[in-house]
Amino acid sequence: MSVKTKLVGTGITRREELHVEGTQGGAGLAEVAEEQRGHAALFASVAADPRDEARAFCEEIAGDRREKWPAAAKRMATAKTDEEREQARAERDEVRPPDVDTPEWFAEKILEQLDHAVDQRVMGRHDEAEQWAFLAGLLFGVAGVKFEWESDAMRGEKVRFGGKAGHEATHGTPEEKKARWDRHQTAVNEAREQNPAASKAEVRRIASEKTGVSVSTLRRHTTDKGRKK
Repeated sequence: MSVKTKLVGTGITRREELHVEGTQGGAGLAEVAEEQRGHAALFASVAADPRDEARAFCEEIAGDRREKWPAAAKRMATAKTDEEREQARAERDEVRPPDVDTPEWFAEKILEQLDHAVDQRVMGRHDEAEQWAFLAGLLFGVAGVKFEWESDAMRGEKVRFGGKAGHEATHGTPEEKKARWDRHQTAVNEAREQNPAASKAEVRRIASEKTGVSVSTLRRHTTDKGRKK
């Protein structure tokens, strides 16, 4: 059994998750723990009160889809007539799993991880229970970031890239600017070679006439060692 990473999610919460080949639910806890052994110190206990509050909050969002899904899938599989299949399909579609990174998807995933935490605690496997509780808390935080800040973050990203694109349209890309400044420096160097006794201001004036660039621009982006002795 091999563990691979898979990109999931959308927007600012697009991320990598570990998945075991041949499974639909992602990597099991043992595989995750093995793959992330070095991060074991990050796992921490989650107290009962905030855990129960998180569960109640997520149950309100998720509704009863998780309870209805197995029965709907079974009716679909056992339907014998076209009419039964059509009705079963409609019932199944109403309770099919939510899309990734929707509020309902986050709620169901968190509830699933909290269930694992409780199961492991009941079996006396407290380290594993803490790990599942930590993962649930982590996902709760990811959901909070997504729904509280994503729209502003994505809007800001567009503004940032829009400003960058506008700057490049006006002034050129970093590569284009470097090539332009190199040409200006070459013009200054040639003016100095041809006029070794000239002042820096005079050299820049000569280079300015040759390149069509202002003296102030040459002063900012070029260097001149001055008169040669």
